[in-house]
Amino acid sequence: MCHLKKLRPIFFVFLLLGMQPEALAGWVTVGDRGVILYSADGITWTAGTSNTAQPLRGVSSDASGQWVAAGSRGTISASTNAQDWTATVSGNSDQLWSAAFAGGQWIVSGNNGRIVTSPNGTDWTSVSSGYSFTLLDLAYNSTNLFTLSGTSSQGGLILTSPDGTNWTQHAPSKRLEQLYGIEYGNGLWVAVGDKGTIATSDDPRTRTWASRTSGVTNDLKDVVYNGSNLYVVVGKGGTILTSLDTITWTQRASTTPYDLWGVAYDGVRYVAVGDEGVILTSGDGVTWAAATSPTANFRLLYDVAVGKLPQVIDFNAQAPLYQSFAPSGSYPLSPDATASSGLPVTYTVLSPGVCSVSGTTITMISGGECKIEASQSGDSTYYPAEPVTQSILQISALGPGVRTNPGLVFDPQDSEMFVPGGVFALTPPATTTQTFVDPQPEIVYGSATPDVCSIPLRGSVNVTMLDVGTCSITATSIPNEFYEEGGPLTASIEILPRPQSITFAAQAAQSFILNGTFALSPVASASSGLAIDYTSESANICSVTGTTVTMRAVGACLITAAQAGDRTWEPALSVSQTIDVQPSPKQAQVIDFPVQNPIFQDGALGATYAISPLAVASSGLPVSYRVLSPGVCSLSGTTLTVDGLGACQIEASQAGNDAYLPAVPVTQSVLHITTPGAGVRTKPGLVFDPQDSEVFVPGGVFALTPPATTTQTFVDPQPEIVYGSATPDVCSIPLRGSVNVTMLDVGTCSITATSIPNEFYEEGGPLTASIEILPRPQSITFAAQAAQSFILNGTFALSPVASASSGLAIDYTSESANICSVTGTTVTMRAVGACLITAAQAGDRTWEPALSVSQTIDVQPSPKQAQVIDFPVQNPIFQDGALGATYAISPLAVASSGLPVSYRVLSPGVCSLSGTTLTVDGLGACQIEASQAGNDDYSAAVPVTQSVLHITTPGTGVRTKPGLVFDPQDSEPFIAGDTFTLTPAASTTQTLVDPQPVIAYASSTPSVCTIPLLNSLEVTMHLPGDCTIVAVSAPNSIYLVGGPIAATIEIVAPARPKPIPTLPPMFLGILMFLIMVRAGFGFQRR
Repeated sequence: MCHLKKLRPIFFVFLLLGMQPEALAGWVTVGDRGVILYSADGITWTAGTSNTAQPLRGVSSDASGQWVAAGSRGTISASTNAQDWTATVSGNSDQLWSAAFAGGQWIVSGNNGRIVTSPNGTDWTSVSSGYSFTLLDLAYNSTNLFTLSGTSSQGGLILTSPDGTNWTQHAPSKRLEQLYGIEYGNGLWVAVGDKGTIATSDDPRTRTWASRTSGVTNDLKDVVYNGSNLYVVVGKGGTILTSLDTITWTQRASTTPYDLWGVAYDGVRYVAVGDEGVILTSGDGVTWAAATSPTANFRLLYDVAVGKLPQVIDFNAQAPLYQSFAPSGSYPLSPDATASSGLPVTYTVLSPGVCSVSGTTITMISGGECKIEASQSGDSTYYPAEPVTQSILQISALGPGVRTNPGLVFDPQDSEMFVPGGVFALTPPATTTQTFVDPQPEIVYGSATPDVCSIPLRGSVNVTMLDVGTCSITATSIPNEFYEEGGPLTASIEILPRPQSITFAAQAAQSFILNGTFALSPVASASSGLAIDYTSESANICSVTGTTVTMRAVGACLITAAQAGDRTWEPALSVSQTIDVQPSPKQAQVIDFPVQNPIFQDGALGATYAISPLAVASSGLPVSYRVLSPGVCSLSGTTLTVDGLGACQIEASQAGNDAYLPAVPVTQSVLHITTPGAGVRTKPGLVFDPQDSEVFVPGGVFALTPPATTTQTFVDPQPEIVYGSATPDVCSIPLRGSVNVTMLDVGTCSITATSIPNEFYEEGGPLTASIEILPRPQSITFAAQAAQSFILNGTFALSPVASASSGLAIDYTSESANICSVTGTTVTMRAVGACLITAAQAGDRTWEPALSVSQTIDVQPSPKQAQVIDFPVQNPIFQDGALGATYAISPLAVASSGLPVSYRVLSPGVCSLSGTTLTVDGLGACQIEASQAGNDDYSAAVPVTQSVLHITTPGTGVRTKPGLVFDPQDSEPFIAGDTFTLTPAASTTQTLVDPQPVIAYASSTPSVCTIPLLNSLEVTMHLPGDCTIVAVSAPNSIYLVGGPIAATIEIVAPARPKPIPTLPPMFLGILMFLIMVRAGFGFQRR
């Protein structure tokens, strides 16, 4: 029981260490009034805290789990968990539409050509697009091309950039409708926009875009590619389209009538969002279902984005928590850790002197706390998990009278929120980690900052807060017969100002009175009780003084409530409310205009009749009439005159006044007809405008859509409409009254429509419509090819070969003729490199050309073995420097391949080489390089160099040049009287044997700088200007004098004085002589 009591607090500490926060979302959608929703699976959604009331129109995430959302008035907010968002400073007030992380940076775009970028989602920089267009969406091809789509007065527009900073407009060569969304996938850019527009390009910089038939006229808002085989487009009225090739598009049932604004895909599921908070999901892009939206029926959702999914590690306290220590003993982790993602967990020892781990087995090294960390690094679907740590105590018995260090640990919380006189507990409290037997040492605490905090009771962990500031607490463990004193240890806990929040409820709309006032109701309040400050964000609409608002114009009056905080309260996040300042209200009115009686009138020209019954306005105001069918009837007051046969349409309207709004006009008709059988027949008004085209299917049938109709046949019997083909080799209509057309060939199918005359109606038509029977689209399948080992002019067969969905033969071409050529399906290798083979199919009469597909085949060098050269240090390392003397390379170099080694001299003028025999040509270092060039089986070896020193016997009077080099820094900032170090110092490159020469320095510009000590590297500054330093190496028994070499260092000041003249050459020579005499450089008294 004694051990269990000790175990409980330690277990609790380990349990707390294992509890880590987790990410909240793989999906985020944003919308009107600052709405942000997040979801782990795209189906179940939770509202986040955006801390803004501005509409948010774009959202994206990066690989680290950072989210960025952008919207109105330059709003940009960031989050690391998708739940809590923080506003950043964007530096503009434009409407922002898109947010994207591409090419290692964040890019946000919007109205007025606005583009801002950020490396981290927090610090933003505006870049010039050079244009004033509205930029709505961005795509990136993962290599070097960013592309923005948008709108302008000339239609859809495209901007491109190689780096996200420098942008160029590439107006499509053929005008496109306004463009709202753009995506890159499978080598194609796909843009969507107004009136069902879909256009594709393989390079936007060429301005060439192919218009595709979407089959719809609704505006299209967004497009996504799933990375393998499907494009999905969403738009107005719940429109959803899909395509496998961007050419043929199929409309899908969306289950919603509301506009869809955004769509995204996470590898498992598509999610589309739109008006009224609608959220739709699909596993295949074809079948869609509604998800439950926390913002349904009152918020528009503009955009949706996907990030990686979170994972957590479950690593519980070990059982048993103690292990009896035995050197090299082992035990298993129990229980082991698991990741919620199902990915494998990795274990790491955090106490390497105590234990080691292999798999899930622990091996003991010494007594103490064995700490094990479990981690999971994530993959393309999951973020890395937060590591979790557990410990096992490896213990042995202690002997009385020998006191040990108790291992006191004290690391409580970093901060607490200030509450006057409030109390908080030290969490965790101090603990002793090496007290394995009882009695346990007592731990006591004290405050080192009694004006900020205090601990009234000696053994208590409860701290009383007295003020805001740094609270310093000391912990000490009292010594006893087993344990030494532990500590004291000091921990600092920041007592922070309290957060406060503002409550500011929605305000009622107001009827506009110029310079009229009203009181805010209810007023805002701060949880701190401090006073609220109000400001108007729309000065042209309203102003505010205190809680009184003055109206300036009709519109949206935006009032912001703020509280700046004080010493013990943090500033509050400001809250805004929009007050609708409305025009003074008018009443609505409606017109009651019944069906006319009689509905038919004799069509005798010049006959008159009265409108009956007349129209009545609910306001009681007089109704006005007008004729909508000139040529059929004319109007005077409420009397109509017959001008022709047909439908006489009469519109009744009421324009309103100061008290009433205009009424919605209402229309009724009277039919002017002749008596049946009189032989006077009217034109039926035949109309025939079916579809423009159909895709050819041999023997396939399509319906005329819409069929021909008669627009002026108001009484029965209706005329029969019949159809015929004027191009029987292209299409036919087998049945006289059928609207079904049979396709026979590709070409123009001309169909005539005629309405048959009867006792009331003349013959209508014939009218002819042309329908293009188009070749069928086809696609090429060409799978990745295996790498090949290079053999000059060697051949290999493409495998697998490409195939066309049409079944037509494939043509292959090589796009890298210097690497490979292709004949049929046989490839001939010319060189090592990337062999790019393109598969194409040109189509025929009934099949369109296919989009070509390319594969890169890696033609690799034939593998060779590596080899190394063993070239030992030469023995002897010194040789007599007598000119013409010879000696052999010894020992010789050996290649591990056994191939012969070649030698060359790297120091001409010092030595020359013949075979392996060297000849002395001068004094110095004779450098010899050994190399082996390799062959068909071995790669070339890395060359190895050795040296032999040609020297004379010291004291013979033959000395060599030391090779002095001196090139220090270019400049130093001027500080009067301060010093700087010559960097790098002068050095000698040819002094290969001792004794080394001494190097000395002097200044030739003493008014600018001086060197107090000859062999010092420290230079003292006196004035700004050019500081000239001279370096000399002193001669000795082996080396000649080196230099002098002069280097100029500019002493820079904010205001540059006139140049200071250097010393004349004569004085410089005298100075060098004095330096050498003072240093005793190789001079002897006579």
